[in-house]
Amino acid sequence: MVERALRYLYAVSRRVELDWVYGLRGVGGEQPHVVAAGGVTAVVGAVDQAEFGVDALQGALADPVRLEQFARAHHHVVDSLALRTTTVPLRMGTVCEGLAGVLALLTGHPDRFRSLLDRFEDHQEWGVKGYLDADCAETEDAAATYPGRSGTEYLLRRRAAQHRDAQRTDRVIWVSGQVHAELSALAAGERLLRPRGSLMVLNGAYLVRRADVPGLRRVVAGLPQSHRGLRLEVTGPWAPYSFVDEGARP
Repeated sequence: MVERALRYLYAVSRRVELDWVYGLRGVGGEQPHVVAAGGVTAVVGAVDQAEFGVDALQGALADPVRLEQFARAHHHVVDSLALRTTTVPLRMGTVCEGLAGVLALLTGHPDRFRSLLDRFEDHQEWGVKGYLDADCAETEDAAATYPGRSGTEYLLRRRAAQHRDAQRTDRVIWVSGQVHAELSALAAGERLLRPRGSLMVLNGAYLVRRADVPGLRRVVAGLPQSHRGLRLEVTGPWAPYSFVDEGARP
């Protein structure tokens, strides 16, 4: 039988009841358990060296299929904990050398973890993504690019359509900036993430007090209605992945 000497770390909280993690399955199919030290508690899993040693782990993270499976298991454990208590999620792929490594991490950074737990208390992360409305663009393009009676007229239509597209894109980007400003005003923290895909114009993460979540939803529901061409999508609540200070991560 292979000895499971490594410990994979999921998250840190002030206190974790055993029944909160009972029945969960981690990235290696293991049953997560808890380790307490330094006034905080970590949720960890015992994993095999052969699968979660440095080289094996890097290979797994480079494989899209395994990465997706890995990410789903990691986030399932973290999000299950975040539903019950204030949580500092750890970076996916954080592994310590046995129990001693976990204890060293917790006792070596107790003030950082406690500071983050204080900041995250009664807060959730919400994501808001803004997209150019492709359906709107296609409708306008179809009307603007009708060939017409001559090549000259067609080119004029195309130039006019391109000008309208540029103006519409600029307007939507400006409106998405207004949405971000409104959300930032009610959030305890905000972060602009890199847009994904050519149609995304806003990819924001917001640390929001639970009592202010209805305000976030009102902002998202209210601003775009009078601005054709912008589509907003809200995701969450999440554990505050985007707001973990890099200095507190191992």
